[in-house]
Amino acid sequence: MIRVVIDMSETTTQQSFEIRLYNEVCRPLSRFRRFSVSGKTFYYGKFGRWFVTHFLVLARQSQKDHDIRWLIRHRTLIRNIESLGPAGLLTYLIANADASESHRLAIWLRGRCRGSFGTKVLAGFLNSPDLRIRKEVVRALHRMQGWAELRRMHENDPDSRIRRMATQAEIEDFELRSSRFQRNVQRRQINPHELATFVDETVDFGSGLPPKSPTLIRAILKRIQQTVRLGKTGKCT
Repeated sequence: MIRVVIDMSETTTQQSFEIRLYNEVCRPLSRFRRFSVSGKTFYYGKFGRWFVTHFLVLARQSQKDHDIRWLIRHRTLIRNIESLGPAGLLTYLIANADASESHRLAIWLRGRCRGSFGTKVLAGFLNSPDLRIRKEVVRALHRMQGWAELRRMHENDPDSRIRRMATQAEIEDFELRSSRFQRNVQRRQINPHELATFVDETVDFGSGLPPKSPTLIRAILKRIQQTVRLGKTGKCT
């Protein structure tokens, strides 16, 4: 069971945020060994407890200190989370937490962990009234290669800055890229004469396996042909 220590000297708002986040997300996770999100099942074990405990630390700090310099103080922890890549847990947090600050933090971490899992959950925040959350969604989708969701934001978001952030870089024409490559490549002259082959004296060419007989090779090829036909027509002809 994860223990959350709340400093009673802090404001009631801060206390209620931590209690709510713990009751909404962390307590249900600690009761079961498995959890499901976006149609996939994940196991919640020692690593899950470690992650949730430290996510609460980061969430608490983000509530206390709105200056982003607090991230520098926790950069080692953040890098550890990035390297471990808890995509399932972060997606679960995004899908089940209600507090906007925990959403913003979880979306930011999810984007930094890369991979495409969870793009559908992030798509649920495309119309969020919180501009800061939509900004984090755009940044995360770029890292996660959620191109369809980014196109929706580029076409429909009411904020011009979000629309610019959601713009995808156009792919250059192949002929242009090919010509640039050819300009930067220099041909290397190959000596046309035949190179000598050196074989060690200890090599015994007669000790290997004998070649397959033509009959066996023909039988294997026929079997492959029948298998391919079966796969195309549904029956062997």
